[in-house]
Amino acid sequence: MHIDIQSNPFALTDDLRDAVYSAAEDALGRRANKISRLTVRLIDINGPRGGADKVCRIHSDLGRASPLIVEATHADMYIAISAAFAKARRGVGARIKRKQGRMGRQAKRSLRDAILDSPTPVGALV
Repeated sequence: MHIDIQSNPFALTDDLRDAVYSAAEDALGRRANKISRLTVRLIDINGPRGGADKVCRIHSDLGRASPLIVEATHADMYIAISAAFAKARRGVGARIKRKQGRMGRQAKRSLRDAILDSPTPVGALV
């Protein structure tokens, strides 16, 4: 999983970078092989004026599944990062589960079609 981190309008510190990598590992560690690219945007909306305006936006590229975009806002950037990755964990898990369910239905449908299309009657196989 490739992680791209961008910050605006402030400089990305080593502590913020470490917080993003740590949160990504904690939240998506076992699902990391399902994610080809993770783009993390750290944004301070109000700049130096303060307030609950620190945003962490995560865009997860899940390959053939549709991309997942989650976002969390808080006064503390580290809390926003943790909250956004918690949302990403739930969202990625749901997308993977939904994709696996769809694949399971397709496999059952293919097996049923193969049985129905076979020239040998099913009762003759026993």
